[in-house]
Parts: sequence; structure tokens; C-alpha cells
Amino acid sequence: LTMVPTWALSKVVGPTCGWNLMVLAGYMLSAMSMYAFIYWLIRRRSIAVFAGVLAAFTPYHYYKSWGHLSYMQSQLFILLLWACLAFWKTPTAWKGVTVGILTGLLFYADGYFPMIGGVMLGSLVLYGLLDTAILWRKKRDQKITSVRLKYAALAVAVTFVMLLPIVAVKLKYGNQINASLTSSRSDIKEELARYGARLADYVIPSDQHPIEPIRDVATDYRQINHYSNPGEYSLYLGVISLALAAYAVAIFIRRSTKLSKEYPFIRWVVGACLSIIVFSGLLSLVPAFKLAGRTITLPSGVVGQFVSLWRVYARLYMVVSIAVATLAAIGLW
Repeated sequence: LTMVPTWALSKVVGPTCGWNLMVLAGYMLSAMSMYAFIYWLIRRRSIAVFAGVLAAFTPYHYYKSWGHLSYMQSQLFILLLWACLAFWKTPTAWKGVTVGILTGLLFYADGYFPMIGGVMLGSLVLYGLLDTAILWRKKRDQKITSVRLKYAALAVAVTFVMLLPIVAVKLKYGNQINASLTSSRSDIKEELARYGARLADYVIPSDQHPIEPIRDVATDYRQINHYSNPGEYSLYLGVISLALAAYAVAIFIRRSTKLSKEYPFIRWVVGACLSIIVFSGLLSLVPAFKLAGRTITLPSGVVGQFVSLWRVYARLYMVVSIAVATLAAIGLW
């Protein structure tokens, strides 16, 4: 979904101009998708513009524009989150089909996108199951749950159909693909530790920050604590974004508050986004750290023992940042 348009543009306007047009498209499509999503959610254009800027113009996108164009295409995850929330609010067959199509497209975009999208979807499903279990006694909720399950099965079926070409390629060329990947990779434990996120990466600005004292602090921190590269460790979320997101959680997370009772769906969105941040953020971290002389294993360390396909879990930042931007918009609203 990224390389084919880049190749086509390079044939028409040349490689450099084609690349730059894809960079521009990454920024614009991410911003426009986030704008449309937030406007649908809260009906405030100014706040939707704010959220669009938060989602698109990040240090992560800046560094990815140098060599990983796929990771500028945040619109896929924004649209998938939007489709899932719309499906939860009023489940219909067409919304189920939309979720299925968007999920299937992740497999055609980048090798990491199915993992990133899968963690986001898993977080939403777990939160939805928890919320359903709490409200299960009400007949109305039992009825809408059965409708959701029916159309969720449709979404899974659509995704399965979209994956058939990939399954065919895997069956025919699987051994060649595995051999190629194995020859280009080093030890998985080393790469998990090298490319995993540190919690501080989410709160320390980019080492390209325009204010010199802040830039010096960021540079010094990463020279001491990082062996990765800027394209993987530039995960800064922004102080204002985090403050607004925390405010939204504080206001809406309790059912008893006035706003939670007045806007129950917004409260559900807050909980869903918080779930994405927690699960995706934890998995994005390094596989282990030492505390009081003891080694504490984190989720990526556990997953890495069984799955060697993905090694740069810091890329889960893509959905963490979208969830934070959504919460920040709600907090500002």
C-alpha cells in the first residue's frame, strides 16, 4: 500500500519527487483522518484540527520520512479505530465489513502492521468484554451484544477472505521468505533489547528539539541509555497531550461523574483508548529491566520467546500516539 504508489510516482515524476509526494501524503492523510474521526466523535472543528496536528506532525513521522514510509501511514490505524468505535456504538453489517477490510489491509501495508493492529484490536476486545460483563444483567445490553457478535463474525470472515492471496504466497514461497529473513537478522534477544522502547522515550523530547537546553538533555539521555536509532526511539508524546489525556481519564473513567452519565459513549471511548495505551505501551517496552538486583521480565520478553517474526516492538507507538491524541482531544473538549 506504500511501495506501489511510491514506485508509480517515481516513474511519473522521478524517484526524489515521488518519495517527497508520499511523505506529504503521509502527513496529510494522517491529519485528515484524525480530523474526521475526532469531528465525528465530538463535533468540534477546532479540536478536530488540534487532534489532526497531534496525530500527524510527530518526531516519529519526521524520522520515518527518511527511510520507512509505511510508518508515516497512521491513517490506517486511525480509520480502524474509528471503524471499531462506530461498530461498538451501533453495530451493522456494513460496519462489520469495514472493520474486516481495514484489518485485512494492514497485512498488505507492512510486516509489522498486523502485529500493531492486532494489539490494538485485542485491547479493544478485552475492554469490550470487560464492559459487557459488567453490564450483562440488562436485557438491552444482552440484545446488542448478540448483534455485535454476529457482525464481528462477519468482520473476521471478510478479513479471512482478504488474507487468502497472502496464504497462497506463504504456502508456495514460505521457505524462501523464512531463509531470507533469517539471514538478515541477528540474535532476537539482542534486537529486542536494542530496539525496545524505554518509558522515558515517551516523555523526553526529540534530540532535534529547537530549544537548545531541551535538545541537550534529550541528546545526553539517549547517548547514555540507547543503542537504537532515532527512527525507533523518537516516541515523544508531548507534555500538553499527556496532560490533556490524563485530564480526560480523570473526568470520564468513573461512571458516577456527571459527564460520564451525560456522555456514556465518550466514557467508553476513554476506557478503550486507555486500554490501548496500557497494553500497547507495555508491549512496546524493552524485554526486561533490573530492579534491586533482580531481573523483571516485561511482555515483549515473554512474547519474544515464542515469536521471532517481530523484534521492534517500539513501533507500537503508532497506536499509543493515536490513543493519546484521542484522549487529549476529549480532554480539551
